[in-house]
Amino acid sequence: QGYQCWFAPISRPTMSKTVSWSELSKHSSAQDCWVALHGKVYDVTQFLAEHPGGAKVIAKWAGGDGTKSFDAIHPKTMMQQLSAETFVGELDESTRPKEAAGQAAAEEMVLPPIQTCLNSYDFEAVARKRMQKENLDYLTSAADDEVTFRENSNVFSRVWLRPSILVNIKEVDT
Repeated sequence: QGYQCWFAPISRPTMSKTVSWSELSKHSSAQDCWVALHGKVYDVTQFLAEHPGGAKVIAKWAGGDGTKSFDAIHPKTMMQQLSAETFVGELDESTRPKEAAGQAAAEEMVLPPIQTCLNSYDFEAVARKRMQKENLDYLTSAADDEVTFRENSNVFSRVWLRPSILVNIKEVDT
């Protein structure tokens, strides 16, 4: 049980079950919690009580796709360590409800041109518009280590990108 059961290196079976969105949506409670992450469906019911961020964070995505929220907080290597017992199957994207597909498209935002971002505060302003509130709250709260957060803020505040120095060198006349 615990982390030993939840996070353990595994080898995925070559043949896996396909899970429709309607099947995924049936498992939408804390007592029966399936979550889709990167097109794969996991039964995370047993892990809810042990999740370091609390059960509510995962339960919010019960019966749905929690990929965006997961990616904002966890390293991609975490996916490789999910226990084989939690893996339910591959999510059939062709069965995604129309309103969910439309909502995902509506959430897309046009990014400002990169040359307009001159320092870390400019990048943070873009992140504030694109990230979900709870993910941004976690990243900016310094909950893990206030010393690291404070020092990173100090260092990044001293970094400025100067567009006047950045010259296009696609063509060089020697």
